[in-house]
Amino acid sequence: MNNRKIFIISMFVMSLLFIIIYNASKDRNDFIDFLDKTNKNTEVYVNYEKVNNPRKIIESLKNIKKIYSLKSSPYDGGYWKVKIENSQSKIILGIKKGSYYKNEYWIYKKILDPHYSQPFYKELGIVKTNIFDKYIEE
Repeated sequence: MNNRKIFIISMFVMSLLFIIIYNASKDRNDFIDFLDKTNKNTEVYVNYEKVNNPRKIIESLKNIKKIYSLKSSPYDGGYWKVKIENSQSKIILGIKKGSYYKNEYWIYKKILDPHYSQPFYKELGIVKTNIFDKYIEE
């Protein structure tokens, strides 16, 4: 393969990576903006159970970070559901416990796309917290 073809292919791959990273960052920032707009009337449910102190969960979720971990991965199986809603909007999250760090949770946003018959979950990032431990069975 000549240098020109290699250059074109590498630029294409780099462009795709940039788009993927940018979209993931934008989704995470949009999620944090949503959390910032919550108020005292916001309700939080974990596994369909209303939480007594929703501010604790909301503040914990604001610490979401990009996924850098090479050691950890989310446990297989279903997602634990977290629903955050107020009078104007709601968001449904899927959460999976990390496999390596005890207090690590992988956060996903539930996406309802009319082009698909089933909803899917889009990865947002990782939160390191103990806040979900009391809701989630090992």
